[in-house]
Amino acid sequence: MTDKAHKQTDVILYKLEKALQKEYSQEFAKLKKAIRESVGDMSLDKSLTPIERYNQAQKYNRLNKIEENIATQINKLNRLAINQVNKDLVNVYKTNYGSAIDTLSVLLAVAIPNKYSKTPTSSDAKDEIKDDTSPFDTLALDNIKDIDELRRSVNRQFITSIMQGEDTNKLIARVQKVTEMKLSDIVRIARTQTTRIENKARVDAYSVGEKMGYEMVKEWVAVGDDRTREAHLHANGQVVPLDQPFIVDGEELMYPGDINGSAGNVINCRCTMIAGIKK
Repeated sequence: MTDKAHKQTDVILYKLEKALQKEYSQEFAKLKKAIRESVGDMSLDKSLTPIERYNQAQKYNRLNKIEENIATQINKLNRLAINQVNKDLVNVYKTNYGSAIDTLSVLLAVAIPNKYSKTPTSSDAKDEIKDDTSPFDTLALDNIKDIDELRRSVNRQFITSIMQGEDTNKLIARVQKVTEMKLSDIVRIARTQTTRIENKARVDAYSVGEKMGYEMVKEWVAVGDDRTREAHLHANGQVVPLDQPFIVDGEELMYPGDINGSAGNVINCRCTMIAGIKK
């Protein structure tokens, strides 16, 4: 069972992933050109020994310059990508909060007064989600933003390729792997955070029902395809009071993607939840 807001959230995430892939592809096309030009200037003849090739690459600080340029450009792109993810998470929150309030109005068969709920502005949504990042994503974000670590990664690929006497295409492929790993990390964070923010928005909206005096419950909804965790399939249909956790794979989760869950229970989770009234 997939509701409209969940589908809209999937569309937001899909467009985000496509945009990120396009940006990284375009940026790496520029880096490939820079790598070819720099390696061409190094005159790395295959007849040279590994140490001679390394010394040749180091002349005039050429190796350090190209590594610095690559690391700086990838780091800049990483930070822009993270900013875009955060912007889209605001839209995820607003979409799901507004939809949940509409659903709640139908469920309660009453109009919900503004004193209990209002459509969140972008600023409101930012305030709600600014501290809602899992420890796993925090560690990954720190790594993604660490330009020194990025320089070391790029340096390892250059040194290995130069010492082994690889051609420029193989060197470019090595550096591209570094870029792809960073993109993969950001996409994973985007997917995980999207689930978390989607369901946090729903909890915030459903709590309006409790403020109005209703006993609210929530139901875990799994996607149910071949990528769904077995534990999440077992949790599908589980109903608990709004202020109580679901029990998923032995862990207490207030909602899918809860920051208090383990990595195996929340990373890349695509589950959602719906509200009900206690009978």
